[in-house]
Amino acid sequence: MEWRALQARYNRSVPFPYHLRSPKQIAGYFDNLDLVAPGVVPLTSWRPDTCFPYTHEWDALVADLVGGVGRKP
Repeated sequence: MEWRALQARYNRSVPFPYHLRSPKQIAGYFDNLDLVAPGVVPLTSWRPDTCFPYTHEWDALVADLVGGVGRKP
C-alpha cells in the first residue's frame, strides 16, 4: 500500500490526525524568519553527532523527517 493511502487510513482512525508535508511546504513555515544554517534539512543532518548511537539504516529511515530553526529578524 502506498504511503499516502496508509496515511489517509490512519487519519480516519485516530482522534489526532497528522498531515504529510514536503520539505518545500515545511520551509514555508519559516517565511519572514532568518533561517539558521543548515536550513530545512533531514533532522539527522541538523546536528550531526560523531557519537551517533543509531545505525545508518535508522539514519536513512528518518531522513524523510525534515526540520529547521528560524529566528525573528
